[in-house]
Formats: sequence, C-alpha cells, structure tokens
Amino acid sequence: MRIGIVFDLKEDYGIQNEDIDYYDFCFLSEAEAAFKHLQLAGYDTFYIGSPAMLLQRIKANSLDCDIIYNIAEGYKSRNREGIVPSVCEAFGIPYTGTDAFGLSLSLHKYQTACFLKPYGISIPKSILFTPDLDGIDKIDIKTSQAGINYPVLLKPNHEGSSMGLMMIETRGQLKSALLNLVRRFQQEILIQEYIPGKEISTCILGSGNDSYIYSTVEYITPDGKDIDLFTKQVKINGNHQMISARLDKRKLYAMNEQALYIHRIMGMKDISRIDWRYDTQKEQAYFIEATPLPELSEGTEFHWAAKNNQQPYSYVFSEIIRSAVSRYGLT
Repeated sequence: MRIGIVFDLKEDYGIQNEDIDYYDFCFLSEAEAAFKHLQLAGYDTFYIGSPAMLLQRIKANSLDCDIIYNIAEGYKSRNREGIVPSVCEAFGIPYTGTDAFGLSLSLHKYQTACFLKPYGISIPKSILFTPDLDGIDKIDIKTSQAGINYPVLLKPNHEGSSMGLMMIETRGQLKSALLNLVRRFQQEILIQEYIPGKEISTCILGSGNDSYIYSTVEYITPDGKDIDLFTKQVKINGNHQMISARLDKRKLYAMNEQALYIHRIMGMKDISRIDWRYDTQKEQAYFIEATPLPELSEGTEFHWAAKNNQQPYSYVFSEIIRSAVSRYGLT
C-alpha cells in the first residue's frame, strides 16, 4: 500500500519565525515521525506536502497513492482542520482521521461543550464572548448569570495548542484581557471556570465500536506536582513530564469510558486524544477538549503511550492505517 503524507508547516503560510500568537501548526518532526514509522510498519510512504501541493497533484492527475495520511492543521480559519478531508471527499480520495465536520466541531471548544453536555459529560461552567454580539460592559452580568466563579480561563474559541490561554484571578482583570485576546485572534473567546487538580489525557485508537483506550497520560511538573495551567510555554519548553494517570481504578475506568463515548458520538476516526481536568477534591473529571488531530512527533503522548505499553511506536501508525483501510474497504 502506498501512502502520501499531507502536512503543512508555518513556512507554507509565510511565517518564518516563531509566532507569539499562532502556534498550532504541524511540525516537520511530526511529518518525519509519520514517514519513519509508517515505513517501519511496512508501508510505501512519501511526502506530498501542503494542501496546496495535494491540489496540484490532483489537478495533474499525479497523486499516485492509495490513501492520504492527513496531519495538516490549516491556518486562521475556524474550518482550517477540515480543508484536507473536504478536498479528499470531493475527489473520492481515501484519507486517515476524522472528517471535516468532526474536525471543525472539535476545534470549536464552546460548541463541543454544548454538543456533549446533554450526554451527561461533566464540563466546567462556560460562556462564549462574541465580539459582534456581546457588549464588553455586560460581561460581568453574563458570567454572574452563568454562575461562574473566579479564577476563570480565557481561550480563543477555535484554536489549539493552548494558544492564548490565560487565567484571570479577579473580575477587574476580565474586560481588558478579553479585549486583548479579541484583538490578537479576531474571534470569539471562551470564558470557563477554572478546575483545580490534575491535567490528564486519554489516548484512543480506532473507529466506532472498534475504537479502544490506548493509554491514559497525566502531566506533572518536573518535581512531580500537578500542573496548574498547561500553557503553550509549559508545553514547548518541556516544563512537564508524562506519567500513567494516578487515579483510583474505578474513577479511571469511568473517565476513560466517557472518553471512548465522546470519541464515538463525535464520529472521530482512527485516533483522538480527550483532555480532562480532574478535581481531586470532588473526585470528578471535567471534559476540557477533544483533539482528533493530535501531534504525533516523537516525545508526545502517543509516543509515550507506546513506550508505556512496551510497543514500537510504529504500532500507533499501523493502527491508524488499519482503521482507515477498514473503513474504505482497501486491501
């Protein structure tokens, strides 16, 4: 089987240096990891490059692959992650991962919460500040009506990699922080009650009824403490480490079952990561985010999980392909 890897780098969008706001790009290390481990899994693999390069190959009728391995993130669009799946579906090309609808839904944090809440998923109290609709002077009233207590977290509503994540301790800080994030990201801002406790992710492989929990990761500081705020800086500076989630077996099982349920009802395919905050005082897991396009560079969650499961990392990539191939009936 021949696999073409579609990925986009910040350079594809004219960004040469580190961008202080936008960071949710695919990294070359991730494309290289995919190439390496797909080959180790026995697949004939090659780089296609950016979505624009994919379109060029389609137009030239030179795609020459059986399936697209998609890790393209897109840029500055609330539908940015769904571009490659939409192109593939338009031209009848098999691809790995979740479809455009699932990717766009999961990228929108508030809408994901609204979708999941009726299913009994515990979610921190949240409201959405929409600049075109909401007056900044009325935001205190809106948070009070929602019963949101301080501290609160502010997040751009459709960005990833903890971009723009801020903790606001007091009501007096809220308005200026909101206006700052709106200016920087030009989109709605999620206001969410802060949950103290553990930062945990559930790693999932497969699709539908064939999906399963691969591992559960807890993030801690280098000296073994809970991470108060998992910011972009903490992630990229390596100020954390990963361990097996330290939860009671019953609580861990219940949280993972909810993660698997989220993966399935949101229609995620082949792989996902479900992120939680676990309140150790209340012994309650709160859903934070669903990530059907997790980073798979070496050293990230699924790489850690493979080591923890005493498996080669190529297993993760072969499972992604196995799940996608099964969906399309390929051999």
